[in-house]
Amino acid sequence: MRLLQILPTFFLTITISATFPTAVSFAQPAGNFTASNKPITQNGIEVQIVSVLVENVRLERFGGYFSQSPDQQLVIKVQIINQTGRQLSYQTWRGDITGLTGATVQDDQGAQYPQTPPPEGFTVFGAAADTANINAGQALSDILTFQKPNPGARNLYITLPGSNVGAPQDFDFVAPAPAAK
Repeated sequence: MRLLQILPTFFLTITISATFPTAVSFAQPAGNFTASNKPITQNGIEVQIVSVLVENVRLERFGGYFSQSPDQQLVIKVQIINQTGRQLSYQTWRGDITGLTGATVQDDQGAQYPQTPPPEGFTVFGAAADTANINAGQALSDILTFQKPNPGARNLYITLPGSNVGAPQDFDFVAPAPAAK
């Protein structure tokens, strides 16, 4: 009989508590971001995002040997069009290669994606030289590679430093996060 008196008291003292998030927070970096399907022009320098894909990267070694990256990566193809009437100097947005700041990518959840350099002795097939001149009226394409985005990412915020092409401001784009192939 005494056991029955303890059990009801025990069940009355159990407390259940839980915390539920009230809203999901999405992080957009500071700045004015342009949709990736529209070019940005500053002082006659037009930059556009040609494509944003997740795929294996085609690699090239001196002498014409081709290979492919073992893992899929975020591949961003950009194009610079020189409408200034003078020759432009371009230093790749591939990062520390030239000593200038490279392109950056962040998703709508605040995750930042580092650039992925090719393996030693290889280059990304179709990428521009580390430094290049773009004559007036001409265009140059480059290929930038990054760590593959997280599956939950919806948008990618891409910043291409203006200083790499002699522009006064950065080129800021937003693109839908691509799915892996």
